[in-house]
Amino acid sequence: AGYTLRAGRRGFAYRGAVVADDHATAVAGLRAIAAGAAAAQAAEAAPAVSFLFGEVPFEDFQVLAGRVPAVADIARRSADSVLIGAQSPPAARGAAGLVLATLWAESGARPDAVGGAGSGEVLAACFSGVLDETEALALLSWRAGLLDSPPQLRPRVPRVPILSAVVGGELPQARALDPLHWTRHVWEGGRLAEAFGGRTADGA
Repeated sequence: AGYTLRAGRRGFAYRGAVVADDHATAVAGLRAIAAGAAAAQAAEAAPAVSFLFGEVPFEDFQVLAGRVPAVADIARRSADSVLIGAQSPPAARGAAGLVLATLWAESGARPDAVGGAGSGEVLAACFSGVLDETEALALLSWRAGLLDSPPQLRPRVPRVPILSAVVGGELPQARALDPLHWTRHVWEGGRLAEAFGGRTADGA
């Protein structure tokens, strides 16, 4: 439904909506909007958005890609995802998560922060630009025992704040730029709820 609203319908500055728990209330609300008598509640600003990353079952992703053209299109753009994913199930699941996050972002849901735990934090780092896709997916493969040594990482400054399960909040830039965080510390994070807690309190 969300994809259809974005891709198949004309955009408007405002839309009317009715929240109802029964048929009669829904009908009354829609009639009030049509008559111009409904009380308008307009958001002054878009709410903050956070992306929580995790691996996506690749079989489910393939089904989705077969049904939603935009998903398949984004997947085709990434040669790294295809090449690495074919050799590593963990990388394939990670690549699927990145594709879906890209779909959300390109549909207008641009995050103010991203995060996850373990592999999810690695994927968040990739989406944020700290790691490139090849580095992130190779890191997942190494963690799964499919590579003998960790990949050579060249972390970059994040474009989007990373909510880290290691520190229980926004990852400091110094840690984001430290390869040791990604090869060792990221797998020890147990503070995901704390990391996102402040965001949910702010309405994200």
